[in-house]
Amino acid sequence: MNLLVVDDFVEIRQMLTSMFSGMFDKTYEADDGNLAVELYKKYNPDWVLMDIKMDVMDGITATKLIKSLIKMLKL
Repeated sequence: MNLLVVDDFVEIRQMLTSMFSGMFDKTYEADDGNLAVELYKKYNPDWVLMDIKMDVMDGITATKLIKSLIKMLKL
C-alpha cells in the first residue's frame, strides 16, 4: 500500500511520513494541492493525508479533484 502526504509545512510532512513509514510500502509527499493531484494521477496511492489550508490549491479543492479522478477510473 502507498501513502500520499500533502501539507505545505515540510516538518509536518516529514513527521507524518516518519510516523507511517512502517505501514506503507511507499510514501509520496506534496507541498500543495496541485502537486497532490499530479502525484495522485501518477502513483494512484491507496491513502491520502490532506492538509486543508494551503497556498496554490487548498486541500478541499484538491480532494474534490482526486475524488473525480477516482470516479473516472471506476468507469
